[in-house]
Amino acid sequence: MNKDPFYTENSGYDYIRFPLLKPYETISLNKGEEWAIKSDFKPKTPAEIVKAYGIQKINILLRKIIICYCEKYPIIGGEEFPKAWFIFIPEQKINKGFITEQEFWAYLQTQGIQKEQINWKTPKELYEQFSKTHCLPWIPD
Repeated sequence: MNKDPFYTENSGYDYIRFPLLKPYETISLNKGEEWAIKSDFKPKTPAEIVKAYGIQKINILLRKIIICYCEKYPIIGGEEFPKAWFIFIPEQKINKGFITEQEFWAYLQTQGIQKEQINWKTPKELYEQFSKTHCLPWIPD
């Protein structure tokens, strides 16, 4: 089991959370009603501003790519949209948001990933699994 607090803690004073790939985590400030991805990534330009709020579906692919679908509050390039898809690749410092599902799938294909490989989960499912087992499939040993 990993001893790094990033991969072991599931809550704080006013939030609940589960780890994605360091430094990305999924956090809820309202007891799991709404979820967002949080990280220490600092955008250099307004075009790099992406915020994954209102997560509906999420997963980790190949233990290195975070994907999610959001509704309500997602932000791409500093602009809010009613829905969006996101891809985060921490190793490469890639944070990308897409306003169409077609663009999202096209980009995943450039990473060698096909639609059939995706097994979407809800944040609630992953939080419950993490709370019970203190483990998720992508957490390093």
